[in-house]
Amino acid sequence: MIRDARVLRAGFVPREVEHRDAEVNHLSSVLEPLTNGEPADTAIVTGPSGAGKTCISKFVTERLREEVLDVETTYVNCWRNYTRFRTLY
Repeated sequence: MIRDARVLRAGFVPREVEHRDAEVNHLSSVLEPLTNGEPADTAIVTGPSGAGKTCISKFVTERLREEVLDVETTYVNCWRNYTRFRTLY
């Protein structure tokens, strides 16, 4: 049963992510240099549909924006931009 319909919105980001501590910690560690004003490695999050890739990515980048104000991120919806050109564009 869905108790909060907001979770179905495309831009919804939860306040906490449960049962994905390892994934959140790994992505956070990859992006951690940004908090010191240093460049970070490029991060590409992959996995099966419904695994929580978008949720975890948005969660971590929102927390990063709380610490570092000038962080730019890009979200690419590969269902809409499924060609190499559209993804890179």
